Amino acid sequence: MRNLISIGAVGILVVIGILVSLPPAVVQSAPIPTGVVPASDLNPYQETKTFNWDNCNFAGQQACAITFSAVPAGKRLIVENISGELVLSFGAEDLGTVRTVKLSPANAESPSWHVPTVLQSTFIDATTHAINSQVLAHFEAGQVPRVFINTDSTNAGFNNELTLSGHFVQVQ
Repeated sequence: MRNLISIGAVGILVVIGILVSLPPAVVQSAPIPTGVVPASDLNPYQETKTFNWDNCNFAGQQACAITFSAVPAGKRLIVENISGELVLSFGAEDLGTVRTVKLSPANAESPSWHVPTVLQSTFIDATTHAINSQVLAHFEAGQVPRVFINTDSTNAGFNNELTLSGHFVQVQ
């Protein structure tokens, strides 16, 4: 029995000696996936537009298309949030409701990202609606982001505000 224990101990020592004498394995880091952008390459983006329904040039002032700045050459714009405030006419003929808020490239209907609004208040002749939604929209160099708003009101004279925020990514 003692011989078996001694033989087993010698066998274990031989295996340990072999493992210790082997060179260490080389661990290589995995390559960075092509879809991941280092934080240092992200350039913040935020643009706010103020508009008045009187200047929207749509019949009946029920709609408005707000264009933002064109994406610079060599960049891709990733829009992550749209926020703002819309003030609509409210009265006997005007229901003061928002039908559609849609983010898309100017002069194109697709792709598009529809954004919900929330009624904040109703006061005498106006309703106020808030927008604050996360989106994941991208615009290539030269494209112009546009927000199209459609309502059921005539919206005379009210000022409104929209903000897009996200980041630019360098493209090659």
